[in-house]
Amino acid sequence: EGIVQNGQLVQEEEREKGRVGISVYWKYITMAYGGALVPLILLAQIIFQVLQIGSNFWMAWAAPISKDVNPPVNSLKMVLVYVALAFVSSLFIFIRSHLLVMAGCKTAMMLFDKMHRCIFQASMSFFDSTPSGRILNRVSNLPSPSLF
Repeated sequence: EGIVQNGQLVQEEEREKGRVGISVYWKYITMAYGGALVPLILLAQIIFQVLQIGSNFWMAWAAPISKDVNPPVNSLKMVLVYVALAFVSSLFIFIRSHLLVMAGCKTAMMLFDKMHRCIFQASMSFFDSTPSGRILNRVSNLPSPSLF
């Protein structure tokens, strides 16, 4: 860390190359609330998709094929059921979005707090060997917890 190598106190930053593994994404998704929101988010998305398929099926079944064929239901009922399916579908997509925002904000705040704790508990040799611009670059791109 603080050892001078080749007359250089500041060490070159390590960079990884390649793809981000699924374990990193899974850790990020499950960090907030211990992953309790993940099944709820998936359930809301599945219900939304089922309602979308149901509304498409309803319109295909209830709409008249041609002018001389009587539709199975009257026009008012066809439109009311379609509007009801669209409304409930919108409700579930709102629930999914709200849960995603809750999980994302909580995760961002947890990462922000952990980063600050690591910086404040770092040894002086870390600050001697790491340029302040590099530290500020990492810290300045994160949202402030006071916004949430």
